[in-house]
Amino acid sequence: MPGITLIGEHIAKAGMSFIFNGGAPECRDCRLKVACLNLEPGQRYTVVEVRPKHHDECAVHDGGVRVVRVEEKSHFIAVRRRQALVGSIISPDQRTCIHVGCPSYRLCFPAGYRRPKQKVIRDAGAVNCRAGEDLRLIEV
Repeated sequence: MPGITLIGEHIAKAGMSFIFNGGAPECRDCRLKVACLNLEPGQRYTVVEVRPKHHDECAVHDGGVRVVRVEEKSHFIAVRRRQALVGSIISPDQRTCIHVGCPSYRLCFPAGYRRPKQKVIRDAGAVNCRAGEDLRLIEV
């Protein structure tokens, strides 16, 4: 779903992807916070259009912010097999893993990803797990 928001001038480029992590403490008193903080925390977005409107004042971004149109991007995450049902809404299991060097570790624990509920778009297959878990790679 496309949306309009403000992002730092230095990163406002079409095709650029980012994960929205919420507002910084400096945003609390900003007059533009409604336009900047209108995205869903933990969701990945791609800039699809950079608009000419620019705002110089920003306590977080040097050089100000630019108006952009963004679209949500899907994620791939590893979940237990019982959660990999296409079309279902899931909350990924909270689990830990001692195999930090595992090639699949970033699929199980994606950096910056904190979305509590998501819809399973597709099951992309089995994930090789060093801990012996029965995991599936899903697109959400």
